[in-house]
Amino acid sequence: MKFVRNNQLLHKLLLVDGVGRSGKVMLAEIMTCFETVEKQDYHEFLEYIPLAYKYGKIEKDIAIAILKTQIDTELYNGMIGRRINARATDYTSIYKYHSPEIYLKRASMEDGPVIADRVAYEKPVYMAWCHDMVQKSDIVFEAFGDKLCILYMNRRPIDIIYEWSVKNFGDRVGSDPTEMQYLIDYNGENVPELALGWEKEYLKASPIERIVKMIHTSFDRNYQAIKKSPHKDNIIIVDFETLVTSPSDIISSLSSELNLKVGNKIDYILTREYCPRELSISEYKEREKNIFDQISPQNKELVLETNKLYDLISDHAIK
Repeated sequence: MKFVRNNQLLHKLLLVDGVGRSGKVMLAEIMTCFETVEKQDYHEFLEYIPLAYKYGKIEKDIAIAILKTQIDTELYNGMIGRRINARATDYTSIYKYHSPEIYLKRASMEDGPVIADRVAYEKPVYMAWCHDMVQKSDIVFEAFGDKLCILYMNRRPIDIIYEWSVKNFGDRVGSDPTEMQYLIDYNGENVPELALGWEKEYLKASPIERIVKMIHTSFDRNYQAIKKSPHKDNIIIVDFETLVTSPSDIISSLSSELNLKVGNKIDYILTREYCPRELSISEYKEREKNIFDQISPQNKELVLETNKLYDLISDHAIK
């Protein structure tokens, strides 16, 4: 017996990806200003199905069937205004979206098979953001093929380390039940999947040094995946720093790469996202010094290696 889904409702799927705190939500919000792009969403199954398949915890047929069926389900729900998030402060709220009335109007529209006709006519681009998808994207590309494009957000490691430290990820992962990282067992202890292969070191490390090595691990895995991927034409890399300082250039490049027109809400969203803006050199240096003052020479080398990985990924970014 083999699970299949041969009739796909989906027209196009955008996954906005990157290391946590790299600016994915901001990029996704900007992407909602492109014509036919839906509001941003987040779905846990996009985290755990590719992860489970990467480690051989789920069979390929059911993994692909779940991905296809769930994306179609979420697209269908959005097209009829079902399960719309009305919590105003959430990134995925309809009230974060520039035109919430679109989803409110859909709630009174006809449902059922007619939605397939609407999708064929309107050609909506469904969009969700995720974490480190590119390193486990083989099964996702197998499921969606050329319908899928990954927008990978690349940000300077020092700033990500700082952001993780502010969120106390070095303490919370594995101990805080409201922190939703996937964990693995190591001699009865919980450690994040990012610590696979260096579990003992993770348990002994200080919170900031855990963060340094987790972020290095993410950058290394993501770079290796991008370098080896047979789907490079469907992976677009965006540097956070270029996006926030020169948003018009990046928006123009994205429009060309994705063959999507920019809508009339773009100036409003750019203003709301504080783009363009200047990045403070002194603030960056202060963050770097603060981090280096708390870590060992070995971990300083890891930060420098992560900076090199950032540069290698940046070499392929759109301008």
